[in-house]
Amino acid sequence: MGRWEPGTRERLHSAALRLFAENGYEQTTAADIAAAEFFDDERRSTARIRRQIIDRNPALLERERAKYAQFADAAHRALLDRGVHEPAATLAAESAMVAFRTTVSQWLREDETRSWREIAAEMLGSLRQISEVPTSAG
Repeated sequence: MGRWEPGTRERLHSAALRLFAENGYEQTTAADIAAAEFFDDERRSTARIRRQIIDRNPALLERERAKYAQFADAAHRALLDRGVHEPAATLAAESAMVAFRTTVSQWLREDETRSWREIAAEMLGSLRQISEVPTSAG
């Protein structure tokens, strides 16, 4: 069995159409579509097993870290392409990856029962909240 199930594009398309019908086009985000397809409760137990295997294998753990770094780099380049300047592009890309990794870690906890979307909203809310904290610097 391959690492990825076949038909990813079709499954994402189907998830998008379902969410557009349920929530409306303007209210549906790419994160909602990804969460519906890749981070549903049916996949959580398998993802927990995967996480345990990765955590116990240094080579796999390093590969996972490299993959996250590639995601952050891709987000950084996309932000630059959209006209976001430095250092904001770096801060946004790296912060997004921290929020994503934290969401994944929380979602995979054995005692966690909330949906991916609920956890992600909490993590992004926390990130937003700490970014609004006034500093003592002039």
